[in-house]
Amino acid sequence: MKQRHFRLAGLAAAALLAVSAAHADTLSVGNSSNVYVAEDGKLATSLAQSSTGFHTPTLWGVQNLTTGTSFLAYCIEQGQSAVAASQTYTASAYSAPSGVQELYDRFYDTSLKTQQGAVAFQLALWELTGGSTVSSFSFVQVTGAKDLATSWLGTVAADNDPFAQKYTLTQWSNGAYQDVLQAVPVPEPETYALMLAGLGAIGLIARRRKASR
Repeated sequence: MKQRHFRLAGLAAAALLAVSAAHADTLSVGNSSNVYVAEDGKLATSLAQSSTGFHTPTLWGVQNLTTGTSFLAYCIEQGQSAVAASQTYTASAYSAPSGVQELYDRFYDTSLKTQQGAVAFQLALWELTGGSTVSSFSFVQVTGAKDLATSWLGTVAADNDPFAQKYTLTQWSNGAYQDVLQAVPVPEPETYALMLAGLGAIGLIARRRKASR
């Protein structure tokens, strides 16, 4: 069983290193088959657009055509459009402006549960990343979304109860289209312990092999 734990830990460490290293993949963000909002606790296809046609406050479904995987993401470039066709995006660790990390740690889970939460989270994120303020969005039709976003921003600004980090943030960047953020759960402490044990075991094996030559 120990050997299995060491193997899993090594794989987990390798996966984390792969996420943190900058690399380019082909993504499809926001076409008609994978634009989603959270609604009644489940993800549902949505073609809702804003009055401008592309500033849609929603939770995007992203297809990674390089790896054959998919993930959910919010936009951090309000002034650029999404694209239905596949495009090359570069992934890198996101250096979050003040408040963004706490917004994710406190409210990202909640945002996945309702349409109101998804729209509220996107509005709050846009304000924190230099987009328009929540109050300036006149086209938002989801009842209570703006009020919820304002409430969340108030909690983040007050910062009276610092929150433990629950996510690392990966930025997917494209020069012509919306950059998006992918939230990757931070491993639990026991997972870190297994990872360290796995790395230690790998180092021990390497030393033994070197000594036996």
